[in-house]
Amino acid sequence: MSTEQLPLLTGSFCSVALTWRPRLKFLTNIALAAVVATASVLLWPPDRLNWRPLGLVQNFERLGYDAMFAARGPELDRIDPRIVVVGFEQQSEQSLGANWPPPRAVHAAVIDRLVRDGASLIVYDVLFSGPSPHGANDDRALDAALIRSKGEVVLSMRINRSIVGSTQSKNIEAPYSDDSLGIDFEGHAATGFAEIPQDEDDAVRWLMPALAFQGQWTPSLASAAYLRLKGLSDSDIDVLPSAVRIGNLRVPRSGPTGTDVQDHTSVPNALLNFPGGLDSFPSVPFEQVALGQFRPGLFKGKIVLVGVTGPQITKELQEQYVTAYSHLHPEQSGSVFQSRIPGVVLQAQNLNTLLSQTFLTALPTGQLWILVFFFALLGTTAARQYINWRGPVALILVCTAYVGICYALFNFEHIHAPWVLPLALMFLSASAVAWLERGALRRKWAGYVSPEVLEVILREGGGEAQHFDATVIFGDIRGFTALTAKHNAQRVMRLLNLHFEKMTEILQKDNGTIDKFLGDGMIALFGCPVPQKDAAIRAVRSSWDMCQASKVAVVDAGEEFVLESGFGVTSGPFVAGHVGSRRHHNFTIIGEVVNIASRLQGVTGGADLVIDEATYQQVRLHVTVEPLGAIDLKGQPEPLPAYKVTSWSNSPREDVSNTLQ
Repeated sequence: MSTEQLPLLTGSFCSVALTWRPRLKFLTNIALAAVVATASVLLWPPDRLNWRPLGLVQNFERLGYDAMFAARGPELDRIDPRIVVVGFEQQSEQSLGANWPPPRAVHAAVIDRLVRDGASLIVYDVLFSGPSPHGANDDRALDAALIRSKGEVVLSMRINRSIVGSTQSKNIEAPYSDDSLGIDFEGHAATGFAEIPQDEDDAVRWLMPALAFQGQWTPSLASAAYLRLKGLSDSDIDVLPSAVRIGNLRVPRSGPTGTDVQDHTSVPNALLNFPGGLDSFPSVPFEQVALGQFRPGLFKGKIVLVGVTGPQITKELQEQYVTAYSHLHPEQSGSVFQSRIPGVVLQAQNLNTLLSQTFLTALPTGQLWILVFFFALLGTTAARQYINWRGPVALILVCTAYVGICYALFNFEHIHAPWVLPLALMFLSASAVAWLERGALRRKWAGYVSPEVLEVILREGGGEAQHFDATVIFGDIRGFTALTAKHNAQRVMRLLNLHFEKMTEILQKDNGTIDKFLGDGMIALFGCPVPQKDAAIRAVRSSWDMCQASKVAVVDAGEEFVLESGFGVTSGPFVAGHVGSRRHHNFTIIGEVVNIASRLQGVTGGADLVIDEATYQQVRLHVTVEPLGAIDLKGQPEPLPAYKVTSWSNSPREDVSNTLQ
């Protein structure tokens, strides 16, 4: 081919490459970002992909939710000032001379004193089921106090689940009643279940406003208290696909929808916006109320929740809970820090959420997808654009911005957007992009240099020049100039690619290194940059195979073309290393052997292989040759012996006499 035609071919190819490669990269980035966004919305909340092995992964997202509370801290302005906790502690046992639970007559005294002091509602996080161990009079005392409260008391009940053989059952353990004794705790007070939903890691993050029982929605203890405060009944609860309505209050179903294992009914959950931890609400010792040792008017207009708060008692009764707020934000209690809070305080937080209507909502799926997609696209683009240190720095900035937006949504808008799983997926996708980009660079250079040189390029961007004593191949397609005159540039480029694909495959099979392509020619090396004891044997064997392969036609658009190639092979010393700038560089060789190989190739008439004396002496047991005598080579001071290889044997011959024709 002529030197005038080479720029035309190269320009056509580069024009196509420059047009499509950026588009292909951009489309790949979009595809990866879409995968990250889709995976993020599928993995959270957990009920969307109810696959147990994902539980461990989703626990990390739960910790991310807890971390938002730890970063935000308490929201004292969102705590209803009417809520007060009356807590039974170790001191209460000593003052009253009774262990937990004290006689029901003591609770009757507490209710009477709270009602007389003006409490607007009394919520008991205590289950009064079954008769009192202290006798019927003890039950009558509490029943009478409930009657005197005129319905301003909410009592706890329990929903029991059991499995007997293959039969599953669910029943309510209600407050005690006995018609024969005229005792009816349940009939004289509102009731609500005190069950608290916990995640797989035993932390509390959800509010469960109602449960289905025998076709009716049963309120939780907090919901029952809210209904009584608003003058509503249990029939005012309505569970919708997206919310639970308690009268006019709309509780968003922002948590994962559970399923009751007994009757397979839906369990609606809402993200609980914890205003604080252990000391969220004022607390008054139980014994002070029972003995009347408190300031008059202290409970006027207050919503009083009664339950156990002593650390030892709550531990024994398993009434301690880790919440999303306290999990990563332990608070000091006495001389120790603890992350567990009493159940009655948690019930107070549930009621506070209903009263203040400060619910946390989940970012809608569509908006979450768009948000994650945008940042994932930024991250993958940064990782692809900058393979060096700038890539990781840009990715960290992108991920930081995403977490910042999630925190802003959480803190100011009370919207939860998952960030741990999307962040992990962003890092994975960015790593994949960087790996793919590095792989693309590896594949690009692998067609020209050995893997060892490629590692230097990837690691350092180049290598120091070294002296080598190795073998050089110079190859060229015979009559290619005439071929280019008959066909358009696109076909010529396709033919070249098909031809060099064959040549490259043969060279790489023998661990050769392609130094460069020169239009329709090529320079290849053996024994450089990694020394090979049998470099000459490998070089001649590969050259012979390439000669034979060049006689086989390549096919383009159904038309066959034979691109016979001639090869010149020489062995000797030269210098090799990286030459060029930081942005553009090539591994190349400098020395007389390149010129000799080129001149030897020029001696060939067709698909021939011509080698010099130094090479022949190293491969003579493998070849049959036709001596060409000493030939004049341009640039050489004297003629050099040359040999045309006529056959090749992979096994060395014992008799060397027949290797010359």
